[in-house]
Amino acid sequence: MEKGPIFKEEAKARIIAASIKLFSEKGFDGTRVNEIAESADVNKALIYYYFENKEAILDQLSNQILNNVNSLSTTFVQKSILQMIQDGRLRIMKDRLHFANEAALENFLSHIQNFNNQILDYAMNNRKLIRILMTESLKESKHKNDLIQFIKELGKAAENPIIQSIRDANADFPLSNNFIFLRFFFHPVSIINFAVYYEAYQKLCGLSESKMRTAMLNSIRTLSNSFVSGNDIILQMEA
Repeated sequence: MEKGPIFKEEAKARIIAASIKLFSEKGFDGTRVNEIAESADVNKALIYYYFENKEAILDQLSNQILNNVNSLSTTFVQKSILQMIQDGRLRIMKDRLHFANEAALENFLSHIQNFNNQILDYAMNNRKLIRILMTESLKESKHKNDLIQFIKELGKAAENPIIQSIRDANADFPLSNNFIFLRFFFHPVSIINFAVYYEAYQKLCGLSESKMRTAMLNSIRTLSNSFVSGNDIILQMEA
């Protein structure tokens, strides 16, 4: 009897879950397809029905990370940056984000902190997968650039929906090297490192999960506030 669509989706979910578990425990190179099949309680033929090979499983996992982070980022841009540009509370200039008044700046910083909460939750819930991608990023493999794919997309201003949406609302928006540098090294990388080394650091410092999470978010807030000058957020770094 042919299996129904619900069974097939459940089987595919088990394959993905088993892959994450085994990749994180044994490494991507050290995991065999038949081990994934055994752990997922499916036959190997079903794995090849969904995925061309083991690399295709990691491709899907990597794309899942990229798509979900892009979705969170797009929502943040639409609800904060675009809305504030449209109602005149924000102007994006060559070297700074200029806000109409202190209240507008505080509102924007509040949106950033909510966004950081969402990104941190996502990273923590997917830290096994992020560890796998980090390990692959340190090797000369097909997936070595997966963790920086998001920032690569930022560089394609004409194609990236986030950047294009901002430019539609603010034609003078400058995609400067400083903007890219700050966005990459002082936001996602710090959260990625927190998720990757979370358990190790928790054992070392003895802090509870809630205290560690609060400390991380406070650190990000402190960093964000360090770029505030008056009613501006400075993007231009001094040489």
